[in-house]
Amino acid sequence: MKVASGTPEAYGARAVVYADFIDGLDLSGDSRWITAWARSISGPILDLGCGPGHWTAHLSAQGHEVRGIDPVPELVELARARHRGISFEVGGTDDLAPDAGYGGLLAWYSLIHLTPGAIGPALAQVRRALHPGGGLLLGFFDGDHRMAFDHTVTTAYT
Repeated sequence: MKVASGTPEAYGARAVVYADFIDGLDLSGDSRWITAWARSISGPILDLGCGPGHWTAHLSAQGHEVRGIDPVPELVELARARHRGISFEVGGTDDLAPDAGYGGLLAWYSLIHLTPGAIGPALAQVRRALHPGGGLLLGFFDGDHRMAFDHTVTTAYT
């Protein structure tokens, strides 16, 4: 997964601040989208780019079999500490096993740091990791296609 240069390091340096920031947001609108989507999923769910694990924990609390992966080791450590009993690993789209058999894959604002040329290959990896008919829920920022912008942490793309 080709993220913008310095992205994992930028998130790693701000992992606790970022996790606390997420904890302070009103995510009720996002929660409705994710909850409704997850109800339609049959089989295990992968939270790709899980960050501090808030959506992974949300899905687990709803009774879904779910695990989270993130390319930032510091965020994975926080997720493990904050949400014991849920599987979190360091990784990204390049680490998705073909035919992994996921019923659903959540990539909620986690692909925003991929360079524009990396989106197609990343989505191909996602497709191979889903079982036939599996569901994908993506979160992105709205804007001009493939435009870089200054995200709070580091460069992101619309």
